[in-house]
Amino acid sequence: MSELRKMPDENSMRILRYSMWIVVIVIVAALAFLKKFGEPSASPLSAILTGILIASFVLGFAIEYSHSHCQRCPDCTKVMREVDEDVHPKAEDYHILYCERCDIIWDTTIPKSND
Repeated sequence: MSELRKMPDENSMRILRYSMWIVVIVIVAALAFLKKFGEPSASPLSAILTGILIASFVLGFAIEYSHSHCQRCPDCTKVMREVDEDVHPKAEDYHILYCERCDIIWDTTIPKSND
């Protein structure tokens, strides 16, 4: 039987993800402010903010995709796969990952949505 371990805390990734979305929100607010209060849309500041906004969206989605689809084992860094309920009973309610190389089941403590 495989060993069950809790995933280590990923505060740095969480902070990076949240800060990317905060940057996007601030830039959208700045563009809305510039549009409403008289800054011409063709100004260099609007163009720079629009470029940063697009780059932030692309980077934010890339970070979200890589974090949700490419979970790596904390011990050996091999890509893990999600397990079904028949492998571990906790997989019914939480996202549980399995590392074949280490033979360890990792509990992410992330609940599954009940949609």
